Amino acid sequence: MLCGARPSDEGLYECEVSAGSNSERSQSCEVRLLADVEAKRASADLPLQRAAEAQAHGDLAAAAAFFGEAATFGQTDGARADALSKSASLLLQLGRWADAFRDASEAAKLSPGLVAAHVVRGRAATELGQLAEAVSSWETAELLGGVPDAAQQAEACRQRLQQFFAEQQEKRRAGFAHAGTGGFTDKANDDDPEASWQRNGWHGRSAGEASGGFFGSDNRSGTGAGSKHNYRNFLPQRSSELQRHLGILGIGVDAKEPLPCADTVRTAYRRLALQAHPDKPGGSKVAFQELQNAYEAVLSAIAA
Repeated sequence: MLCGARPSDEGLYECEVSAGSNSERSQSCEVRLLADVEAKRASADLPLQRAAEAQAHGDLAAAAAFFGEAATFGQTDGARADALSKSASLLLQLGRWADAFRDASEAAKLSPGLVAAHVVRGRAATELGQLAEAVSSWETAELLGGVPDAAQQAEACRQRLQQFFAEQQEKRRAGFAHAGTGGFTDKANDDDPEASWQRNGWHGRSAGEASGGFFGSDNRSGTGAGSKHNYRNFLPQRSSELQRHLGILGIGVDAKEPLPCADTVRTAYRRLALQAHPDKPGGSKVAFQELQNAYEAVLSAIAA
């Protein structure tokens, strides 16, 4: 097979098969590119040339736009991913964090083994404060190898995420303590309780339904002074989607139990990522992407 053939690959080809002292040679076969294939390749090559010229002149915004155009015309997932990764890298230099994160995410989806895409995605996510995505990207870059500071960046993001976990837990505890004296409040947001519950996972109630379904079956007597409260009573209902993500990570947790700690989730992700990576025997691009999505989703849920 000729993969990614260019005009320079046109010509006569022969196939020779040998076994010991015996050999057989096929008849000559002429290879030419179809006119539409050649035209499409030219459409992809031209934006790449213009991107290189714009970059050489210091016009990073134009270069990023041309790389984005080249990704549209790319003939393979690898070619599109490479162009998007280069676009994301330039957008990162321009301080356009959200655009860089978008292009890098798409590049990593097209080519999970493209470490440059994960690095840019990690840097952009860090700037955006999307710590779950930052941790996931840097840890993936560390697993893929070739990035000297990937482990250091991953650890720094994990520490920031752990600090965020601790702050959120303290806010919840403060809210629970206040609930025991007459009501439930969200210290981080001074709004009505129902909006606060919805932010923490409650999806609303039907007409006439009490809020006890959100807090747990053991909490049906109200929140007046003297009521007994338990941390589990305030846990948001686990969504089926989150349970699916836990299953992808191989973590079996009852829907009524608290989520596992971040270290447990990380260990599960790293173990499965090494098996699912497309470059490994039996690996799969789809499985690897699902695994990374699940990892980020569970980390985000822990931080919620």
